[in-house]
Amino acid sequence: MAYPHQNLNLSEYQYYAVSTGTLVSTALSEVLLVGNEDNTTVTVVPTQSVSVPIDIQTNSNNKTVTAGSSFNFTIHRMQTFLFGALGHDISGTSIVSNKPLTVISGHECSNVPLVPSCQHIAEQILPTVIWGREFLLTPYATRSHGPYFKVVAALGDTSLNFTCSASGGNNFYLQNAGDVTTFYSSSSYCSIISDKPVLVTQLGPSQSSGSGNGDPVISLIPPIELHQQNITLVIPGFSSITNNYINIATTTKGSLYINGQLQLVTWNNIYNNMSSIIGYGTQIPFNTISTSSSYTISMQTGFTALVYGFGSSHGYSYSAGINLTGSDPCLSNNGGCDQLCTSTFGSYACSCHPGFSLDLNGYNCSDIDECADSDCEHTCMNTIGSYSCLCNDGYSLDTNNRNCSDIDECTDYNDCEHICVNTIGNYSCLCHNGYNLDANNRNCSEPTSYATEFKVGFLRQFSSSSIMKMLVYTMSQEPVQFTISSASSYGFSYTGATNISSPNLVSIPSNLQVRETSYSYRNVGLYVKSISDVPISIVLIGHTNAPRSTYLALPCI
Repeated sequence: MAYPHQNLNLSEYQYYAVSTGTLVSTALSEVLLVGNEDNTTVTVVPTQSVSVPIDIQTNSNNKTVTAGSSFNFTIHRMQTFLFGALGHDISGTSIVSNKPLTVISGHECSNVPLVPSCQHIAEQILPTVIWGREFLLTPYATRSHGPYFKVVAALGDTSLNFTCSASGGNNFYLQNAGDVTTFYSSSSYCSIISDKPVLVTQLGPSQSSGSGNGDPVISLIPPIELHQQNITLVIPGFSSITNNYINIATTTKGSLYINGQLQLVTWNNIYNNMSSIIGYGTQIPFNTISTSSSYTISMQTGFTALVYGFGSSHGYSYSAGINLTGSDPCLSNNGGCDQLCTSTFGSYACSCHPGFSLDLNGYNCSDIDECADSDCEHTCMNTIGSYSCLCNDGYSLDTNNRNCSDIDECTDYNDCEHICVNTIGNYSCLCHNGYNLDANNRNCSEPTSYATEFKVGFLRQFSSSSIMKMLVYTMSQEPVQFTISSASSYGFSYTGATNISSPNLVSIPSNLQVRETSYSYRNVGLYVKSISDVPISIVLIGHTNAPRSTYLALPCI
């Protein structure tokens, strides 16, 4: 079947080859490209190694392009370029062009399956933008086995179901764009339903497969989205083929007319994997129709027609009618899509804005919780259609809006009265020597003379016989126990009590004094502690007649 050239005003046209295997090692699995417009740039990525000219415009020496590699060239209007692989199947080969091409794919000597009796097959391949997601499939009337259905994915991560009975079907998965799978039907009415656009071709088996007279054929099966209500077709006359048929598939059974005459047909149910009837199919023998060379078939609902015939080691097949001028379904109620509707030429697809995912019903969008798999260094906060990264206290968000860096609080907003020390994620305030940090951990205060511990020592003048005393007092009404002790080598220890009304004046033994000069003495260090942990204060008296030798002891800090 040849389809007309149409410029869909796309920046890129994607095609994928469909072919078969063969038992003939010298037979070519092939693709023919026809240029529709001048200066059409083409990139081909074959699934098998192919030999191509270095420059197709001059037919220069050939080069080998290995499977998975790419080769580029320019083709002009009415130019053709044929390439292929001997003895292999190049199905799934990618062809991308910046302008529309005519792409014909097939095989010089196709074996379906790999049994003797091969035949040349060819079919025109439409760009992926015209592919669909729902297909109604009909069997060949005169073949006891088959057909086979070859499916190509337009996009990666494609799930599809193949169902041929009310008891359900089988699920399949195509991981990458261009991936290919083949289904077999034992003369049943079937359906293929996919979640992303696919290409479906129907293949007739070789005569040696035991399915009766006939040899391999290939036909493109239009998706339901591209069915139409009126089709004019031709049944060719081949002397070697006496049995011709027209298969009809439709979503809604109803009156069927051929050249204006109502036809009595038997409809067969077509099911999906939920055991629901989604379509109907029938087979019309050519002998029941007028001998006119062309026929117009019409219904009140959309349908597709498969025309075919088989003889001994011969066969033909083509799909008659595909709606290439369908209206844009996105123009009516946004196609029922929750957010975005994209027309795919006779069909359409719903999609979602970034941050949303398409629900299983194919129409509605739900917010994605990006925080379930986020790249935030600290904390992720999900928002409708997006997400935000947050940092722990003491950190700031970097310009990449993902990572967090420590804040130097001592530089940015230092509120320490004396000294600020930055730490990872925080900071600390310190005070100068002789000051205490307040309870707010920010301000510093001069030390108080009241504490629970003291380490004291002092210098004094005059002779060693002068009396040295220590006055211990407190603000407590209740007696406060305290101790005074020296280093163990001096052996001094004292335990006493004091309260607000009865300060305790303790005499310090003279053996705790050490002469430094003729007029200067020092006493050894003494440790004073409040046993009750109630603050006390100490006044040291170095000479009873010399007030200048009296001073206040400050606590340990």
